[in-house]
Amino acid sequence: MDFQGLLQQEASTRGLTMVPLSSVVAMPSSRKVACCGGFVEKVVAESERDCTVLLRDATGGVHCAIHGAVSDRYPDVLATGAVLLLQDVTALIVPSLLPPIIVVCLEHLVALLLPEGPPLSNAEYTLDSTAPGEESPTLGHFTSTNDVVQTPGRLSGAAEGALPQVAPPNISGLPTKAEEAADVVSVDHASDDDSLQLADDL
Repeated sequence: MDFQGLLQQEASTRGLTMVPLSSVVAMPSSRKVACCGGFVEKVVAESERDCTVLLRDATGGVHCAIHGAVSDRYPDVLATGAVLLLQDVTALIVPSLLPPIIVVCLEHLVALLLPEGPPLSNAEYTLDSTAPGEESPTLGHFTSTNDVVQTPGRLSGAAEGALPQVAPPNISGLPTKAEEAADVVSVDHASDDDSLQLADDL
């Protein structure tokens, strides 16, 4: 099963409907996204507080700001080829200042799957690059991380079992930078001033 199929299956087991990343990029303003996901194509920027990766699915790609608390607990979230399933994330849309970006905190990470072996090239992940009559490439085996999945195992062809939802507590007890941003930016009331300030912080 390819990564898109795995994401769809994991979302379905939770009663979630995935939003294509191309739709996230096309949103006219900042808002919450119920569920989305993709594979990490590359790390764009790194800092002590957060990292930015390019997340891609079968429809397109979007920048994803991953809070340091996430990468500290799950370092493999930054690995090239890691497949992420996210829910209730905030998509920041400030066209005049920066490209669309998804803000990810600990509570947003639902599932993390890692391909076995060396990272695959972008071409091997692309679902629409096959010639007529050829099957779409698949990722083969996946190994689930011990932190995210209580019973790690290989996923081949279809998931061997539903992955438990990840909602680790905030270690510090204080709101994180991205969580504060998510509170500021709502579906219908994201002001330009708030968005610009958050963009400056990022």
